[in-house]
Amino acid sequence: EELGFTRRAENLLFVRAARGPSHALAVGPHVEVSNLNWVSGLEELPKARANLEVLCNRQSLLGNPFHMKDDDSLRDQVCDAFAEFASAILEGHGLACEPGATLFSIALAVAPRHGLLP
Repeated sequence: EELGFTRRAENLLFVRAARGPSHALAVGPHVEVSNLNWVSGLEELPKARANLEVLCNRQSLLGNPFHMKDDDSLRDQVCDAFAEFASAILEGHGLACEPGATLFSIALAVAPRHGLLP
């Protein structure tokens, strides 16, 4: 909330009116991806056209809860775990349908299947 985002979707999604960054990568007809922090090369991307920004970090619904812990050899496992996690929450199947399921409980169930510690 200190970045001007407000909570939506049962406090799991953070949104705000678009105010930057000024450059973004279009990844679909209505979706652009960028970085709140300055990243070298960002100025080479087209100007952003978004009306709404959605925060995607570890504290939000769309953030990756799995860590590499400074071990780049875990990258594939972390990405595969996030793909399973995101599929469950966005498509609403499997783990996400269990009674009392939370983002945390889903991450805890997914992690060991990919050799990660919860």
